[in-house]
Amino acid sequence: MVLIVSVAASTLIALLRGGRLSRLASLRVEFGWLALAAVALQYPLVYNLVAEATIIGVPLVTLMMVVSCALVVCVVWANRRLPGVFLVGLGLLANLVVMTLNGGWMPITPEALQRMGRLSWVTPRGTVAKVWGAKNVALPRAETRLWWLSDILVLGPPLSLPTAFSLGDVLIAAGLFWLLQEALVGRSAAVQE
Repeated sequence: MVLIVSVAASTLIALLRGGRLSRLASLRVEFGWLALAAVALQYPLVYNLVAEATIIGVPLVTLMMVVSCALVVCVVWANRRLPGVFLVGLGLLANLVVMTLNGGWMPITPEALQRMGRLSWVTPRGTVAKVWGAKNVALPRAETRLWWLSDILVLGPPLSLPTAFSLGDVLIAAGLFWLLQEALVGRSAAVQE
């Protein structure tokens, strides 16, 4: 949710600054289709559509998440020359580290879920308490490795959006904001008129 808000806000601000949506056609993004494939691969994970299976002793859901993250890393690396992509990469790395250390899912505390009004969305899935419709597992702060990188930030009043996000998500959002500002308004080497 925070990424959608960032993209929408950046686009609106760029347009108010005199930017043009037509300039997006000049933005050269390498292997963008891989990012779409990564999102598509995560869809069945988010909505608990993958069976409890293992491949060589590793849960299928973990393998799918790793492949999805690897695809995104490839896209970021291929586009590292674009403005803001460095921040996107740092954010993805932060999210990947905390997810890897906590079983392949992004941890969120029950308290954060309560503040969001989403505590009822937690369902047992094997050995974890999975949050339906998200890449989260509910974990108490004391049991979360690198808890400060997990989804600990919650938008509250007056912006009561039922969403939690991580420091990594903030970096990704800042990177996307920067990229869109440059693409729609600025004169970047990555954008041709």
